[in-house]
Amino acid sequence: MGDLILILEEIENMYPVDKIRVNNYSAWPILRNKYYAATTKKPHNESTATKFKNKLLFISNFFYGWQNWFKKYQFLVLSNQDQRHMIKGKYYSRIVDTVIDALGEDNTLYISAPDPTHYPRKKVYTKNAVSFTVIQLMIHLLSLFINKFTVENSSLINELKKRYKIHFNERETYSIFFSSLKIYKILFRIIKPQLIFIKCYYCEYMHPAIKAANELGIPTIEFQHGLISKEHPGYNINYVADASFFPTYLLSWGSKEQKLFIKSPVYNPKCVYPVGNYYIEY
Repeated sequence: MGDLILILEEIENMYPVDKIRVNNYSAWPILRNKYYAATTKKPHNESTATKFKNKLLFISNFFYGWQNWFKKYQFLVLSNQDQRHMIKGKYYSRIVDTVIDALGEDNTLYISAPDPTHYPRKKVYTKNAVSFTVIQLMIHLLSLFINKFTVENSSLINELKKRYKIHFNERETYSIFFSSLKIYKILFRIIKPQLIFIKCYYCEYMHPAIKAANELGIPTIEFQHGLISKEHPGYNINYVADASFFPTYLLSWGSKEQKLFIKSPVYNPKCVYPVGNYYIEY
């Protein structure tokens, strides 16, 4: 990961990445995480059997907690279930369930990404949980129709991809981002949440959720979900970034994260609140 940090730092210090725009949006926050993925993940081909199995999982996940979509909520939580652990007979989210208890379980909808499926509803501590698969399907259906992009300074993107030998389809990335943005805006306007909590701001499907919420004036709060340090590419920004792509607040495990963000062009240390970590303290 250290090499990636150096590459991103070099790119953001040597090139005017803030000048790259797509459909009048700053494009680098959309593309930045793809550079990370392209340098850390190896491409792989799925077998026919695996693809069929994944389709069956998708269908089963789709109806997970279906009835919980049709209620009124004040708060939304967007996360996944890889941080759940068995505590007193229930799978407990070490990151978000204590917060949901404080907000009121009847007031909060938990939208969970499967990994690759969901835990049985009767064994999950969270009361109002639904599957992100529903949103994911709508995003991908809409992306089939969103394919027109006006890109400013596209030559700079080509230069970066050539120099650093990074290959990915940026048009597909734009399509998923703008489709996600539209779907999230519709969802947020229907539910009208007062606050939106997110586990990981830089994930492909979470990033546009934050952008949509910020455009609608809804505060967003990110949970620290792992180590935040100078070696983490998601939290070391070296360019003048569009703050509307980032969460309003960060709930951290300790106070050292505040010190890390003293010189950050995005994160204000005053908006980082140390709250501890339930599972460490349990």
